[in-house]
Amino acid sequence: MPIRTHHPDISVVLTKTIERKNGVSPRYKGLPRKLELKPYISETGSVVTHKSKRESSGTFTLTLTAEPVPEAGDSLYGLIEPMDHIEIRMARDSYKYAGGLLPIVMRGFVSNISLSEGMNDDGIPYRHITVTGHDYGKLLDIFQVFFEKNYLLGQDVLTHFKLFLNNGVGYRPMGASEFVSTIVDKIVSPSYEKMRSDNSAVEDIQVNASVKNGVVAPHGAAGAEGTLWSLMKRFSDVYWNELFIEDTEEGVFLTYRPMPLRDLDDNYILEGAEDPGSISISNDDIVTRELSREDNKVANYYWVSSPRSDIHNTGTLRILSLQGGSESYFLQNYQNSLPDVYGLRKMEVETDQGDTSQVTGDKNIPADEAKKVAEATALWVTKRREDLIKMHRDNVVYESGSFTFKGDESAKVGKYLKVDYGAYQAEHYIISIDHKFEPFRQFVTTAQIERGTGFLERSRQEAPYLDEHRTGIYR
Repeated sequence: MPIRTHHPDISVVLTKTIERKNGVSPRYKGLPRKLELKPYISETGSVVTHKSKRESSGTFTLTLTAEPVPEAGDSLYGLIEPMDHIEIRMARDSYKYAGGLLPIVMRGFVSNISLSEGMNDDGIPYRHITVTGHDYGKLLDIFQVFFEKNYLLGQDVLTHFKLFLNNGVGYRPMGASEFVSTIVDKIVSPSYEKMRSDNSAVEDIQVNASVKNGVVAPHGAAGAEGTLWSLMKRFSDVYWNELFIEDTEEGVFLTYRPMPLRDLDDNYILEGAEDPGSISISNDDIVTRELSREDNKVANYYWVSSPRSDIHNTGTLRILSLQGGSESYFLQNYQNSLPDVYGLRKMEVETDQGDTSQVTGDKNIPADEAKKVAEATALWVTKRREDLIKMHRDNVVYESGSFTFKGDESAKVGKYLKVDYGAYQAEHYIISIDHKFEPFRQFVTTAQIERGTGFLERSRQEAPYLDEHRTGIYR
């Protein structure tokens, strides 16, 4: 049997955006100053990246040698500054990219630089530098809204979200995708231009928004404090949609899309959801796997509330929402969530969006208009509840856990991981990815997954254990 060999490689490029002068760190004003850090990753060094679909930003950790940088007259500890730019590229089979760039894994900004020196237990001295940072989601965490009287941004938000007015955004309801795009285009990008160097090789954040349903009223954010990320997340209805930063060859994207989840019949649940792509691995690619099924995510009583619509007529909204009967919110006879088996379990969430015809913010509208608003809102909430049920009613049969496998630079959050078990194949939705590159030792990828279909596929086999182990070292 032939032995497969691989030729992993890595590139870590530092771009200076900060320049040190007499203890002061202004923006770097010269031409883009780049330094390849690969020579400083020794056999004891490493590069680790982490990205989660549920976190505002990904992270990276570089463990480097403390050798001098000839052109700088100092070590990397003295050269690297917070907010300098880092670009990380990796490949398991680097020969495929000969003459070009390795695939992008992460772009971001330095947050911390530390120097460690000492003697280990074997009496061997060590001296290394650790650099940690975040991807472009960090920018969405930097810009914050708070209500200090002497802080202009907070004052802008206090009354009808004037922050949007001052940045060229109208005082009107807008589509959910438009809302996210507007925050990036009108607020993040102009603010970012002021803080970055004119000649730095730093990317703009582009928006890839495909959510077609739902309306956001910007003035509803008048009482919101915190980061722009938390503001966007709050009004993005993340029980049904996804909001995360992606690094691609085309640039940095803030992706906003319906969750691409499928039901037991392999149909997408949410309107507008599309195939997010997948990667495939086989049993012999896997280093470790940890999978489990549990009942703590089972729900059979579902409710969706709409706090931003309750100002109109809470009673009317609730009555209209109940018109479908108890079966519309209480799954009494659905086999994968039977109350007689799992007990009464409630799932209640909120929607911060509304129907396209919804009017918000005015308590004094005529009674007939208020009824129309309540009816439109009820239809919206009912549809949200129906989708929520379809997304979670089969939780007990889906797997969650992790796979660690041979490093694969194409593995990204929001994709499906297809695992070949011999006679059958299972799919798992990736919610976080870790890449670990250690020169001369290993390049491995760890994927945290949920909604794995391994158990479902096993239940469809006559002899799943034998089928699962048909391939492997003895084939």
